[in-house]
Amino acid sequence: MTLFRVHVDRGQNAFWALEGETEELYEIARAVLDPDTGNLNESANEALEYVGSGLLVMDRVSSDEDWRGYGLGVVLTAWRQFSG
Repeated sequence: MTLFRVHVDRGQNAFWALEGETEELYEIARAVLDPDTGNLNESANEALEYVGSGLLVMDRVSSDEDWRGYGLGVVLTAWRQFSG
């Protein structure tokens, strides 16, 4: 599991910090952050409960071959859908 902890109040614009990592993180940034300020955009701010100045972004999830075939991918995908 690859997670990124992003702070929207620590100097660097969080939008551009994510953009510089991967194309997928850039797409996430485009969906939830204002490129000018690095803060949550209006629609994300309305949709999410108050998150303070920290944002945890899940970039990738993979499982070891021994754990494949147990339906964990379905569970993680469903969790991702409900968690944002």
